[in-house]
Amino acid sequence: MTEDEIYALPFSIERFKMLPYHPDLEVMISVDGTVYYAHPSHQEFLIAKAMERLGCSRDELFDMCPPEYHFDFMNWLIMQSGGYIPVWPRFFLGGPLTNAQWLSLRKLKMGKSFEGQYRQREIVF
Repeated sequence: MTEDEIYALPFSIERFKMLPYHPDLEVMISVDGTVYYAHPSHQEFLIAKAMERLGCSRDELFDMCPPEYHFDFMNWLIMQSGGYIPVWPRFFLGGPLTNAQWLSLRKLKMGKSFEGQYRQREIVF
């Protein structure tokens, strides 16, 4: 399978490990626990989801960002996207986690793709 073919399919740890150069984990987890590749990047994924959710253009979305979030744009985007959390190999942003997000992080950790820490007390049921 080529890299483009792998990225076109739903995320799976097994397929992710088939990528030719096995990059660091860069995924997004929705509130229902679905894991997506963070393509083309975490920020661009969140921008697209926020625009879709709010029914606005990129410029309108950027204009909505309050000044207090100008230096914390990713966390603001997480809220605007509906709660998607960006995940890297050793940490994630956002929270509190839904039960489904916590379970997805646990699966990533058990699959040796996520090395970060997460606590059950961060979960929102």
